[in-house]
Amino acid sequence: MDLTWALHQEEDFAAALAVGTGTVLVCWQHQGLPALARAIAAPQDLSALPKDWNWPDDRYDVIWTFTHDGGRWRFTQVPQLLLPGDLPYPICACLTTA
Repeated sequence: MDLTWALHQEEDFAAALAVGTGTVLVCWQHQGLPALARAIAAPQDLSALPKDWNWPDDRYDVIWTFTHDGGRWRFTQVPQLLLPGDLPYPICACLTTA
């Protein structure tokens, strides 16, 4: 476990992630997830994630995945469906696979 990075350090953290290899699991504060997602995908425009979008306060049941495929990032949402009340759909229809 690495606790080096914190909220508002999304760009620096994404840069550190970029030099790594393999699969990485990141647990992050919801307020910083959109900024971290954009920083991970940079310089690719993450059109699936509008600049003014914020994570809803009532969703803790979705995992975001980024797969680097053919020089581009592919963004997807995976509903966890682990607990009663977890919703079977992505956070918002505007957040589609890019």
